[in-house]
Amino acid sequence: MSEICRSIGFFFTPLAIRRVAEKGFTWAVGAPKAEVEQMAVPKSKITRSRRGQRRSHDALVAANPNECSNCGELKRPHHVCSACGHYADREVVTLVDEIDLDEDAA
Repeated sequence: MSEICRSIGFFFTPLAIRRVAEKGFTWAVGAPKAEVEQMAVPKSKITRSRRGQRRSHDALVAANPNECSNCGELKRPHHVCSACGHYADREVVTLVDEIDLDEDAA
């Protein structure tokens, strides 16, 4: 019984192991260590400084909108304006007026 205690660890008393073994659990009988799954455990503590260095690139950057030179709406820099379709003072995308699906379907 003492070798079972040593193989499982110091968390269980021999009486507790005997009761669990009577109920039919195989790990209490003394399974080989190769069959027992091991959990991942960190080798050492990660300090606040190291944790902060790892997270230093995770910060979100605020948007930097520009005003469209054609219509004055806010747009993302170096992108086509979603309101008028202009980019660099020329119309790149032709915007279509609202389409009524009922007329097109008939």
